[in-house]
Amino acid sequence: MQVSQFKWDRFEQVDVFTLVEGDQVIVAGNMITVAGPAYEEDGQVHLPAAPIEQAVILVDFSDTAATRAMDYVGSSVHDFGDGTAIIAELDGSSDLVYSPRLPKAELEAFCQKHLERYKAFNDQHSEAIEDGDTVRMEPWWA
Repeated sequence: MQVSQFKWDRFEQVDVFTLVEGDQVIVAGNMITVAGPAYEEDGQVHLPAAPIEQAVILVDFSDTAATRAMDYVGSSVHDFGDGTAIIAELDGSSDLVYSPRLPKAELEAFCQKHLERYKAFNDQHSEAIEDGDTVRMEPWWA
């Protein structure tokens, strides 16, 4: 059984039996933290886990490159609380990531440097983004 595991700044498909405590994965549309190893019982796979507390949503009205990039892709900035942030939806609704995970000042510089790329992405997918659809962006920074 494969699940989408969040690894630093991207999601990877991994076998559920390779997960360890503390890993973060998407299962049934929810982002969860693994609490112990997966096991099989009566032909069913079980994964001890707990839901991830979602951060408080803060509306940012500033005109920064990160804010514009976020608007261009239709996603949000997730602050990890350790000084780093990423443009991604980490609520389990998708496994899409739109920036590397970087210290906040570096994320702003990254977005400023690549703002035209984000704008071109929006120009190409604006209708879907405005309709609330998620659109995959291939991570060129990997």
